[in-house]
Amino acid sequence: MDQRGCGQSDRGPQSTYNLENNVEDLEAVRNYLGLEKVIVLGHSYGGMVAQKYAICYPDSVAALLLIATSPSHIFGEEALVKIEETGTDNQRRMARILFEGTMEKQQMAEFSIVMEPLYFYSSRGKVISEAEKEIMRKKKSNFNVEAANEGAKFLKTYDLVEQLNQIMCPTLVAGGRHDWITPVEASLLIAEKIPDSELSIFEKSCHYLFIDENREFISRISSFINERFGFQEKAASR
Repeated sequence: MDQRGCGQSDRGPQSTYNLENNVEDLEAVRNYLGLEKVIVLGHSYGGMVAQKYAICYPDSVAALLLIATSPSHIFGEEALVKIEETGTDNQRRMARILFEGTMEKQQMAEFSIVMEPLYFYSSRGKVISEAEKEIMRKKKSNFNVEAANEGAKFLKTYDLVEQLNQIMCPTLVAGGRHDWITPVEASLLIAEKIPDSELSIFEKSCHYLFIDENREFISRISSFINERFGFQEKAASR
């Protein structure tokens, strides 16, 4: 689902784009659809929402799939330190804008151009041609700058580390070895803290591991669900 203010969901006041509302929205959608326990997949910030949702509504969650996400603001701070040390001048500038919550709408295309090599394994070291840059500048995006800027504010104090042991549902934690913004160490800590968890690190992936290693990612997700819930066996017995 698109978070409020993002994608095809309705826009609203910037102040409403926060973790608590995102959690309540997810529970409202579950109720509206008449679902019982659900399997929740959350990527990046969506994974933060998923963690908090499982803590707040344990009886609503059958399983969690936490993909390239983080349990604490600490990892974001470490990512910013690392990019200051190893990034280009433009990457450092864009990272500061992102983490400071001062992104402007007209900067989104430039952010994609400058930061793409950090998000995709296949793009590492890639030099983007002027023609490709022009296409990226013209591409329409559903990204909401206001939501990103508001997130930069409240995520400065975000920390679920000491609450993760309350998550009792089966959980798959997946991280990309070369992820810059939710470092692999964040996935390791999540898996350590959640009692019934499995950890998968994708060695040739950055932040978008479901693109970098799509076949392997789908296979891992499928095997986790099938092993935990026996969907294949149930289907075969019908």
